[in-house]
Amino acid sequence: MNPTEWTKLVDAARSRGLKIHLDGARLWNAAAALDVSPTELTSGADTVQVCLSKGLGAPVGSILAASPELITEARRIRKMLGGGVRQGGVLAAAGIVALRSQARLSDDHDNAQRLASGLRERGWAVDEPATNIVLAATADPSATVAQLAAVDVGAVTVAGKVRFVTHRDVSTADIDEVLSRLAA
Repeated sequence: MNPTEWTKLVDAARSRGLKIHLDGARLWNAAAALDVSPTELTSGADTVQVCLSKGLGAPVGSILAASPELITEARRIRKMLGGGVRQGGVLAAAGIVALRSQARLSDDHDNAQRLASGLRERGWAVDEPATNIVLAATADPSATVAQLAAVDVGAVTVAGKVRFVTHRDVSTADIDEVLSRLAA
């Protein structure tokens, strides 16, 4: 979704008196792909939850952004439901490292483009990746994923396609290795 579409959705919700929550699990990737700030993509939301592990590489963690009043209410509900993390400082440190490494998300998108291009050169029907997710159509996605696993290439099936995801732990050399294995 582009920022203009988001603004239209915010306006429609507001005109009906609705509160707006944005599940920003892939917010960082969307901002990098659109070359806009995350703020531009979240403007108008009452609450935004972002994931630190998807794309940014933290082992776990999410952040809820909202007004002080909504944060107080969210903490009350979390405590009421028994939520909380003891000794969360180590995980918080990983989250800080992840937040400081947002600029490298474009590397993941570049690697997805490289993978998609290489797959196309090998005759695969591949959608143009918008972020770090590459989707390929095959006659039998489940069988294809099994064949990929046999050569130590990780992929899953999603919506009748083979899904590859590039991330912090996948280098350009790894993409070249995958393409080499597929050529063999």
